Amino acid sequence: MLFGIIALVALRLLLPSLMPVRAPSVSISLSSYPLATIIGALLSIAVIAAVTEEIAFRGYMQKPLEEAYGIVPAILIVGIMFWIAHLDHGITITHLPFQMSASIELGLLAYLTRSLIPAMIAHGAGDIVLQPAYLFRHPEFVWKALSARPIWEGVASTFLQKLLVIGQAMSPKHMFAGDPFQIFLILAWILLISAVLTIFGFVNLVRAKAVA
Repeated sequence: MLFGIIALVALRLLLPSLMPVRAPSVSISLSSYPLATIIGALLSIAVIAAVTEEIAFRGYMQKPLEEAYGIVPAILIVGIMFWIAHLDHGITITHLPFQMSASIELGLLAYLTRSLIPAMIAHGAGDIVLQPAYLFRHPEFVWKALSARPIWEGVASTFLQKLLVIGQAMSPKHMFAGDPFQIFLILAWILLISAVLTIFGFVNLVRAKAVA
């Protein structure tokens, strides 16, 4: 399982370097694209992201972790990996509560229904609702989505650039930039996750002692 996670992260980093795309040097205006084209691109991105990410995170990653460690650690670990996987999309540590909350909800949905389809539908619906706001803040995303290159290509065009983007995103200056209340939420989330994992560990120790 650990090897699989490492391989998945490595693949996530390497894909953009295999088929690099150079970002346009001119400013991009959404008005240059027909509305139907933009809507079609957003719907395509939402469907592709929902299907592939749910298979990867809730299917490939969460299911084996559930069987090995239980549902609580599985959902928390997958949530952190879900956040890390989006670091090169302008996501910082201030987005951790949102990313974790979304991942936990999707993970519970997959766990309770024993199917990835409800999680895919919820994921896709969430992307359709949230993408317009992201789109107007990052119009270059339209160019990437409408290019002939595969949809999984990131902002960076080489492996080293990808590492640089993630490294900068995780630097203290960048990670803790923003509203102090957001930083407080991050610390609260870290404490909550630590408390849950600690309680889970003690429960397992008590059970192991009882069995012995």
